[in-house]
Amino acid sequence: CEDGLARLWSVETGQPLGVSLKHAQAISCVTVSPDGESIATASHDKTARLWDAYSGQPLGGPLLHRAPALWVSFHPDGTQLATASPDHLARIWQLRPALSEPTDKITLWTEVTTGMMLDADGTPRNLTPAEWEERRAGLRSP
Repeated sequence: CEDGLARLWSVETGQPLGVSLKHAQAISCVTVSPDGESIATASHDKTARLWDAYSGQPLGGPLLHRAPALWVSFHPDGTQLATASPDHLARIWQLRPALSEPTDKITLWTEVTTGMMLDADGTPRNLTPAEWEERRAGLRSP
């Protein structure tokens, strides 16, 4: 976690699963939601992140702190996330209920209409013309 990456591993095969969960600096804490659907990370980059446990994709943007986020924990019912930093600040984040349908088309539509996307670390960037065309074509597929 010193490299800012958290990885999911298969207990059966010993192989990595999905993509790495990426922060800009070292990750200090990782926890899994009570239902096993989400993973939360806290990092020295002054953020906590929520991730989809199956795809490794971020669920929303970074949760910001003024100092390194050193601790993160889910409420037992999974509706809230608590984070804390060494500046004596603890925050409670209300988590939205998960959408009941896949969000791939919503993401594609947002990227095509804005011409922007979020990198894995939550940083917005402009799409290249080729990326924009690829996403627009993806909206047409079923």
